Amino acid sequence: MRPYYVCNEAVVRHAGKHCQWMRGAPVDDAVSALLLEAMAPAAIDVALAVQQEITQRVEQAAALRGTQLQRARYEAELARRRYLKVDPDPPGRRRAGSRLEGTAARPRRTPARARAPERSRPLAAG
Repeated sequence: MRPYYVCNEAVVRHAGKHCQWMRGAPVDDAVSALLLEAMAPAAIDVALAVQQEITQRVEQAAALRGTQLQRARYEAELARRRYLKVDPDPPGRRRAGSRLEGTAARPRRTPARARAPERSRPLAAG
């Protein structure tokens, strides 16, 4: 199917014949070229504006992530300071000598085999 452009003025108003007609392909090509020529600068401007908006949003997101990271580091440091106030000598900071002192001060546990017979004795009914 090929498009045709027809002048219907005489047919509609005076019941006459078509005064003009032409094939549509050359007209469509010419109109498309003119439209693209007119729209190209506007399209470039829109594309540049969109690119600028995207760049601004990426920069805002990076700034927000930086702020969140700084806040997380601050909160971690604050939690560490609070922990050190409660236990100023945490296990990771103790020296080898203090570990030995801590174990010597604890009472020794009886091995499980030595305690087992006590558990296995029947209770006296009484």
